[in-house]
Amino acid sequence: MINVLVTTAGSASGVNCITALKSQEELDVNIIASDFSEYGAGLHLADSYFTTPPFSNEKEYIRKVVKICEDEKVDVVLPVFSNDVYIFSKYEYELKSSGLKFFIPPFETVNLLRDKWLAYKFYQKNEIPTPKTHKFDQKKPVEFPIFVKPIIGSGSKKSFLIKTQNELDFYWKSLKSGKFIFQTYIGAPEFTVDILIGNHNKILGLVARQRLKTKNGLAIVSRTVDSKVITPLVERLITKIDLKGPLNLQYFLLPNQEPMVIEINTRFAAGGLPLTIKSGINLPLETIKLALGLSPTPLEGYEPGLTMIRYYSEVFV
Repeated sequence: MINVLVTTAGSASGVNCITALKSQEELDVNIIASDFSEYGAGLHLADSYFTTPPFSNEKEYIRKVVKICEDEKVDVVLPVFSNDVYIFSKYEYELKSSGLKFFIPPFETVNLLRDKWLAYKFYQKNEIPTPKTHKFDQKKPVEFPIFVKPIIGSGSKKSFLIKTQNELDFYWKSLKSGKFIFQTYIGAPEFTVDILIGNHNKILGLVARQRLKTKNGLAIVSRTVDSKVITPLVERLITKIDLKGPLNLQYFLLPNQEPMVIEINTRFAAGGLPLTIKSGINLPLETIKLALGLSPTPLEGYEPGLTMIRYYSEVFV
């Protein structure tokens, strides 16, 4: 039996990963979950669970994770949330020296892509299409509408569309902190491609899907689409930056059928992961194999047109 620790199990990604591992029969897994809140739903879907300190106390958080892994003889860890991946990459040497096994990009990559301003500069330097982005300068005229995002953030929290100068004036007190970026609004369909990258930047599988309806940044209605439009861009990206493990790339599809990158998240997708799993690539399972040095199952292809409609469910404890 393989003991697997799923961190931040109360998040949508945590619940999706636990459900995915329980739905497969290829590996015999014992799922251990952790979260800073005892009310995280994923905790109560796992075989056992523990609470941890919040991310704000990185050292204490890491110390508790290591103790869980030692006490429970954990074989592999799945960091599923953005803050998890950041901390695990930052303390990769210490964690792996303690015997922990996980499969994520190096800190330099995670740190660059989580910062939307640094990521924009990277896209520009490498001629990767992306919406025009800037930090706000009150002295320069603004072309509305503009989309505002926190420089570091996950999902759509604190992200909003500003259509007029009056709206900008209303939000100005919050925005002048400099912790936000401003992007040209692109009125085009949104897509996500879930990707699994193995060693040496090798693409092991990907599934593209259109985000038909979202709530709080999560896809609640999504449909698989052909990946031929986005695959060349993914192939070019992996020659420019050190990527590995599960990630998702969000993009617009312009009228000329050219993709435009919105952002790259170095983690499992939150809303659309179940659709990718249903399409034939169980990303949590394959990530476990990579962390353990096992051969992943190659994705032979998937059927475009499969639609996922998400809904709430309950856990009673």
